[in-house]
Amino acid sequence: MSSNTKVFEDKMKSSVEHLSRELAAVRAGRANPAVLDKVVVDYYGAPTPIQQLAAVAVSEARTLTITPWDRTLLRPISKAIMASDVGITPIDVAFIAAPCSDRMGNCTGKYGRSACGSLGYAFPDAMYAKKVIVITDELAEYPLTGWSIPEIYVDYVVQIDAIGDPAGIVSGTTRMTRNPVALVMAQTAARVIQNSGLLRDGFSFQTGAGGATLATAMYLKQIMLREQIHGSYAQGDITGYLVDMLNEGCFRALMDVQCFDLKAAASIRDNPNHCEVGAAQYASAGAKSSIMDSLDVAVLGATEIDTDFNVNVHTDSSGRIMGGSGGHSDAAAGSKLSIITAPLFRGRLPIVRDRVTCISTPGKDIDVLVTQAGEPTVASGSVIRTDPAAGSQVAAGSTVVVYVSRPQVSTTAKVPSLVGLSSVNDARTLLVQNKLGLGSTTEQYSDQPAGTIIGQSPAAGSTVKVNSRVSITVSAGPEPVPETPAEQPGSSSSDWWSGLIGGSSSSSGDSSSSEGTGLGDWWSALLS
Repeated sequence: MSSNTKVFEDKMKSSVEHLSRELAAVRAGRANPAVLDKVVVDYYGAPTPIQQLAAVAVSEARTLTITPWDRTLLRPISKAIMASDVGITPIDVAFIAAPCSDRMGNCTGKYGRSACGSLGYAFPDAMYAKKVIVITDELAEYPLTGWSIPEIYVDYVVQIDAIGDPAGIVSGTTRMTRNPVALVMAQTAARVIQNSGLLRDGFSFQTGAGGATLATAMYLKQIMLREQIHGSYAQGDITGYLVDMLNEGCFRALMDVQCFDLKAAASIRDNPNHCEVGAAQYASAGAKSSIMDSLDVAVLGATEIDTDFNVNVHTDSSGRIMGGSGGHSDAAAGSKLSIITAPLFRGRLPIVRDRVTCISTPGKDIDVLVTQAGEPTVASGSVIRTDPAAGSQVAAGSTVVVYVSRPQVSTTAKVPSLVGLSSVNDARTLLVQNKLGLGSTTEQYSDQPAGTIIGQSPAAGSTVKVNSRVSITVSAGPEPVPETPAEQPGSSSSDWWSGLIGGSSSSSGDSSSSEGTGLGDWWSALLS
């Protein structure tokens, strides 16, 4: 019996030791050398643990220092760490463009002629890069007050003429949509939030920088002001729309990692409730806490979303890279309610499809998709159906698709009759009213008054595609009759010459006579 017990004790001891090793490598907000235990380096063809090639120490609470015993191993060690799954990326050099800095490296994005707002995404680079170089176009006197990144993380400061135009942070994606279908989707998304049970005092919110998501913020502001709801904070891609919500009392604070327009850049400079935070504070698996852990609702966009709710924000449907994901996956994973607003089609490209080209955010982290669908029997802007259907029993946190009716759009039009209209402008107006355009205009003589439409192509009553062009023929009036010049009797070229010299001449047989004086008489007098 004792021998059998010994076997189980050995197995249990081995399991406990394994669990202890795994727990030792857990990232819990403090630097832990044990996270490198599984990282091996190619050392002259032999896979060797880092601890056998370098001294690993905790230099600060969240910083590991690796000192190789052979300097030629710096690059192989960096490659091994990057290729591992420990979630550590070595940064050799970080170049930080700062609109304002002093000579010691205290720098900020709030001040200076190139002020761009928060430097939140530069915080981790400054903290963990081996060398940090601040590049600025405005060198302030030491010490710079109100810095974002302190001098202790900076090695060098370089001053140049200009680091860039802050107006470049504004793009089409940071402007609210004017598309009526997208506005209906945004209004529906706001109603989803309103009915979720999460919209109450202390509410926290994040929105992306897309046109439909910004419109959602507009409709949500109307609801919050009407119902006098005071949220705790808003975060994410901070634009002027969220600044307005802060100023009107919808939120107590904005937590800003990156400003997405100049209104936000001015607000973070002037408003103490507009707070600058680093990317690690925004969302970090290794931090003790992150802002994302307290997030109620996130409204996000998508370039593609599939039937399993996997979201793509990296590429278009052809696989071409369009940009980075920012905090898309973090917001979806951390929020209590994550909403995607996306049309069925954008241009000719399908947005909702069977499989996305690239998974940026997994479907398990998405709760609601708000899209649009055509339904002739349902008024435009109304909810057609939900999936699962209304009244269905589902588990808490299940994903719900909300379908919103969009206006029925016809792709064809009938050509109106233009013949008989009195002007080209009248024809153009009538065509526009029928979703058509004016094509070529030619003139032709006719018995109709000038300017009257006398012909068209295609003919009236024809069915054509919307936006097709109709060519017209315009009357130039009656064709003018050509005039025949009348010939004067007795006129000839000799009469013209006689008039030039001031006399007349006639001849008959061999006799001639002349009358008067003229050029001939003057010439005869000159010779005599």
